Amino acid sequence: MGTTRAVHGADGRTDGRVSRNRKTREDVVVQKLYGLMIARDEDDIIEQNIEHALKYCDKIIALDHMSSDETWAKMQQLESRTKGRVVAHRRLEVPFSDGLRAVGYNAFHRELSKDDWWMRLDADEFVNEDPHDAMARASQEGADFIRGNMVNFDVTDRDLADIESGRDARSTSIELRRRYYRVNWREYRLFRNDPDVVWDVAVDRNFPQNLFYKRRGSKELFFRHYGDRDVAQMTKRIAKRIGSAEFPHVQEAEWRKYVKPARRYHYHTPGRPIRYNPLIDFWPRRLWLEVKRRATGAAK
Repeated sequence: MGTTRAVHGADGRTDGRVSRNRKTREDVVVQKLYGLMIARDEDDIIEQNIEHALKYCDKIIALDHMSSDETWAKMQQLESRTKGRVVAHRRLEVPFSDGLRAVGYNAFHRELSKDDWWMRLDADEFVNEDPHDAMARASQEGADFIRGNMVNFDVTDRDLADIESGRDARSTSIELRRRYYRVNWREYRLFRNDPDVVWDVAVDRNFPQNLFYKRRGSKELFFRHYGDRDVAQMTKRIAKRIGSAEFPHVQEAEWRKYVKPARRYHYHTPGRPIRYNPLIDFWPRRLWLEVKRRATGAAK
């Protein structure tokens, strides 16, 4: 019995072919990847984000969540411009939960096979590498998930001069504007498709209920996350989140309170490997959050 591996083009996209190499008895399965996005008020970055994701995704299902800016209009423009590779699927006018992604999944999962995968997309996150090798390995391992290490970029004290002088222009790629990062969070970002299973959010709001959380692929990915980008965006983001139980860490209304000291961060150079030491970068924050969670629970 042959082994199964995925193949894809130089641009990261697949073409739907399945072939057999008779000499090696190797089944070559082309794995498709669909992106699943929910965005709210991200019109300053959504075009950069989707154009980047299209390097690797066969199709992107885009959902708008109560945006008051041009996010939905830009989704529609991208749908027209990409001839359907971007689908501006729906506007959602309900309270947010991760289970809203089921709206997109259930509408399109039958276009894919059990060999194919979904990638959760946020409009401010950019996968840092081609996911197809990780997908192929995860499939060989019988995994249901691929974990992403979140490369969190912040506005730092070394960015302030450009911001305050007006040199920090949105016309410049976000990868060149925000350079200081720490890898201090991780979570599942890719998950396996099943055309026979309808995602029931009453059972699991995070992922389709047929998947097993312990089945994780051994190869992980990095995702560059630009939660804070400039003054206008930060001010809007803070106003939406301050006082919300969903974002207890957002306590200050002044954007300068969220500027970080660059000396504690790594400097990003496009094309260079991400620097990541879990013992230094990840676990201190993880333990701090766990202590805070327990303290909050004990106070209730």
